[in-house]
Amino acid sequence: MNVSRLSGIIIAQDPPAYERVIEDTRITLTVGRLESRAYIGEASVWMDLDDDLLIRVMLIKSDGGEEMQYCAIHPSGVSEARFLVRAEFPDEYACRVYREDELMREITVAVR
Repeated sequence: MNVSRLSGIIIAQDPPAYERVIEDTRITLTVGRLESRAYIGEASVWMDLDDDLLIRVMLIKSDGGEEMQYCAIHPSGVSEARFLVRAEFPDEYACRVYREDELMREITVAVR
């Protein structure tokens, strides 16, 4: 995919387009940006959810902070979150997977 083509373009919306919502509902737009991090790893996590829940994947940075790599609402039942992890250097990176604000697990992703 040509990432520079997506720079400045709305690439995701939550809730999705054409979904009925009540007045004053907060809409989150994700705008593409030119990605300077050249190394990418692919990963996925399988979950069995009791309800529709927000799933976030955070890259654990060297200073202990976290950087968002994935965020989406997943429906109840068995679900797979597939995502990319981007970094400046090839390595094995630890990521935390959150269900809402609760830590579900930590995973390791090979970024090459």
